[in-house]
Amino acid sequence: MARTHRTGLLRPSSNRGTILIIAIVLVIVIMGLSAAMLVTSHALTARSVEMESIDRSKAVAEEGIDLARVHLLSLVDPRNSDDPAAAWDAVLASDGGVPEKFRGGVTTREGSYAVRIVDNEDGDGDPTMDQDMLVIVESTGTAAGQGRTIRAVVRVEPYDPTENFAILTEDSLYIWGNQTTDGTLANVHTNKDLYVWGSPDIGGVASASENTWGWGDYKTEGGTAQGPLHANSPVVPIPPVQVAAYRPKMEYVLTRDGRALDRSGMTIFQADAERWWIRDFRGMQWTPWGWYTQHGSNPQDGSYYIEGDFWFTGGGRRERPWNVTIVAEGYINGFGNPVMTPRFGDELLVSGGDLWLFGTGGLGGPNTDVAEMQGIILSHRSVSLNGNVSLHGRIVAEANRDGLPEWWSWGLPSYFGGNIQVTYDGGLRRSLTTSYRIPVKSWQEELITNADSSIQQ
Repeated sequence: MARTHRTGLLRPSSNRGTILIIAIVLVIVIMGLSAAMLVTSHALTARSVEMESIDRSKAVAEEGIDLARVHLLSLVDPRNSDDPAAAWDAVLASDGGVPEKFRGGVTTREGSYAVRIVDNEDGDGDPTMDQDMLVIVESTGTAAGQGRTIRAVVRVEPYDPTENFAILTEDSLYIWGNQTTDGTLANVHTNKDLYVWGSPDIGGVASASENTWGWGDYKTEGGTAQGPLHANSPVVPIPPVQVAAYRPKMEYVLTRDGRALDRSGMTIFQADAERWWIRDFRGMQWTPWGWYTQHGSNPQDGSYYIEGDFWFTGGGRRERPWNVTIVAEGYINGFGNPVMTPRFGDELLVSGGDLWLFGTGGLGGPNTDVAEMQGIILSHRSVSLNGNVSLHGRIVAEANRDGLPEWWSWGLPSYFGGNIQVTYDGGLRRSLTTSYRIPVKSWQEELITNADSSIQQ
């Protein structure tokens, strides 16, 4: 009888059982993985929300830093204070250095922030006094329970956006003839339109914030014939020419009614309207129409604030320039060949009205056609130079329309023609009405958990 052998193959019922067990194991594994992924997803979502809240709290805190800088900038603005250092100290002497509503917390769409300003370690041991023009702005921002504190060390520093230009005007600028602008900063700019024709030689960049037109054999940018005139250039902010701010800084005040005052306000001279020979104060002549200097006269050195208009036709010589600063509430009109250097800071002439210079004048001396003056020329209105006037310095025309009749529509353009020469190598800064900026010198961040919107004082 034949012997039978088992083949080792499972019977169908056995196969089905094994497959069922494998399927159950796979389902359990998949369910476990799904649960783990769900937990991880929830965790990642929660972490994402947390990170978003942290980012929002940082953005809100940065908003507080920006607000504090704007607040500090307003305090040292020359239009608000004539003593930036005292205004800076007043910040530290106050409670928190900012308005109370900013200390208590400001709510925005993204969250809330609170700000305070404190003194840094400047070595004086007094938290209410500043010695180095550095302070700490501390801003805490919160969003959805997350918080971030930013401590920024900021500094106030003078900043004059006009000091890189030999000629800068707010209104349109016309340059023609043989006008020359040279030096290491021989740049010319107007915040309106620039017109150049004839044979001017502008050694630096010639630009306008609006349109430019050029005709003739003019040169720009180091002697390039018919070189570029850059239109649509960025506007250069011109700080206001605040004539009245100079009054307490001048050695003498010359009034409309013929008096001369010293710094204390005491009258030290009174012109006589009837006797012409009693109208001379230190070489400055008075008339009912304004103050002036005579051709060939020798006015004395000094800084003068003039309540009305001023015109001059002489002063100074090659061997001894007239060391003077003239600040006039009205116009300034210069003729002849004065030899002038600035007495108060770098400012030579500052006018509340238009400023015109014609003819010859300067360090070349009374007996030469080469004429140079030195310093900064500032006008609240416009500046026009013609003839053979030459300046080692720079010119700024604010073109302010305050006080002009409403029907005035011709603007306040400035004109430079003839054989005018302006040489500027930089380094001249306005003593007054200077702008300030408040850059951040260092930055520190601190994460806060379970944050609220307050700062511990």
